[in-house]
Amino acid sequence: MNESKIFPASLIQKWNESAKENIQRELAAFRVMLPDLLLENRGQFVALSEGKVIDHDANEFALAERVSQKFPGKFVLIQKVVETDPSELPIETVECSVWR
Repeated sequence: MNESKIFPASLIQKWNESAKENIQRELAAFRVMLPDLLLENRGQFVALSEGKVIDHDANEFALAERVSQKFPGKFVLIQKVVETDPSELPIETVECSVWR
């Protein structure tokens, strides 16, 4: 059974600010790595954390499940490796410990 948790607005605002910073940092790293990623992982999903690719998979759900188990509590950005500008792609993240 899942329990509801109540968090103060100030804490949620901090999380939002932190998430924005994390997304910007990981997207910047993704843009830098994109030429190499296109050679090695075109069409796959990559998981980035702290500016590094930590895993990849053709199935984004399998990837999300795996990284949430391997890296609990870490901010992880999941992006599909395509030639489109990353700012135009939907952003998927896995942040595991915040809501536990």
